[in-house]
Amino acid sequence: MKKLYGAVFIALVAVLLPAALADIKVKTRNTMAGHTSESTVYIKGPRQRSEQSYGPGMSVTTVLQCDQKRQIQINNACKVYLVTPFTEEDEAVEEAAAEPAPPAAKPAAKKGAKTEPASRGGIVTYVNTVTDTGERQQMFGFSARHIKSSMRAEPSPDACLKEKFSMETDGWYANVSYGLSCQTAAQRASARTAAPQKPECQDKIRFRRSGAGQLGYPLKETRTMTAGGQTFTTTTETLELSRSTLEPALFDLPAGYREVTSFQQLMCAPDMGAMMAQATKGDVSEEDMAAAVAAAGASQSTAGKSSGKLRIGVVRIENKAKSSANLQQARELLMNEIRDYDADAVPLDATKPDDIQMEARSKDCDFVLYTDLTRMKAAGKVGGFLGRATGLGTGKYEAQVDYRLFPTGEDTPRLESSASTKEGTMEMEVLGAVFKTEAREAVTEARKGR
Repeated sequence: MKKLYGAVFIALVAVLLPAALADIKVKTRNTMAGHTSESTVYIKGPRQRSEQSYGPGMSVTTVLQCDQKRQIQINNACKVYLVTPFTEEDEAVEEAAAEPAPPAAKPAAKKGAKTEPASRGGIVTYVNTVTDTGERQQMFGFSARHIKSSMRAEPSPDACLKEKFSMETDGWYANVSYGLSCQTAAQRASARTAAPQKPECQDKIRFRRSGAGQLGYPLKETRTMTAGGQTFTTTTETLELSRSTLEPALFDLPAGYREVTSFQQLMCAPDMGAMMAQATKGDVSEEDMAAAVAAAGASQSTAGKSSGKLRIGVVRIENKAKSSANLQQARELLMNEIRDYDADAVPLDATKPDDIQMEARSKDCDFVLYTDLTRMKAAGKVGGFLGRATGLGTGKYEAQVDYRLFPTGEDTPRLESSASTKEGTMEMEVLGAVFKTEAREAVTEARKGR
């Protein structure tokens, strides 16, 4: 009889285990500051892959590797990635409520001894409260828990981060994959990564947790964030949840990509003009220069164009507005808009007119497009922690670009025009709007003259 029970148990495991370990694909709808997008999250055992949009033309793919205790953030546009290992504090279940003890005074330096410059900074404590309402609901075949949570950042008086931040979350969570158990550690690691850290001023990050609620995977979630006196809400809602077999490579380090060491490097590619200027002075090594060139051109295709297809060479955008916008990301966004009109778009990195024409001919371009960013203004933008965490502002941006389209080899423009908008809450959002107009007019005019 025991053998029979044993055989039945083994048979049940054989039937149930594939379903329990099946990979999961989740399609979600995200709404942020009036901008709605859809994305897909992939889960394979203790690993998860998702994509976070920071506005048109900018997104970061995040891979959680709970088994390796780390988070990988990937910028596909620049082919770079950032690895953030989880610390013991990231993985701590709860921290004592008492404030950390002040650092011990350093002994006085001996007379004549060399002293290092003092590093300023304080302590930023993230206080997280998780409350289980006790409500349960069946969602996509899982028993979902209704959890309310809050998180607030409390900087000490001497902290570099002066801005207080709070977030209230109301959501439904389920154990979609029992191996995926590091969401809290990943959230804490992200907070450390996004925090501003400069050599002369560095804060220590602390976490404190209360409440016995268990989160899990968010099947529906609403977050309300407040910083700098401004408040806005983001929502994430699961549209579809299915099981399928996923390739392990989706959840690993991307082949051929370059590793960076900060979130700023992850989001902002190097300024090639500045790199070239430094290189002539010997301030940049050959290795760094090669890495910068690889990063700048990694996402651009300059392969031979299809027969009869219009090809436009896009010159580097001139920043006459003295904006802090990432112009490499902006140019990629403009080229994507051109491609949406069934035309080829390739980057032209030369800076002198004769060199630009030479590069355009070498890349088989029919036309050359020059773009000047002449205005970029913001009113009421939220900066600090909230701006870094979301890439958004709650005010309005306005932008204007002036552009000129030349047939390759000619010095008389076929098109001279401008585009502007005052509708948008993100730099890339308003640039996307003006680039859409620029791309449409440029492609339309170019096809007239062919």
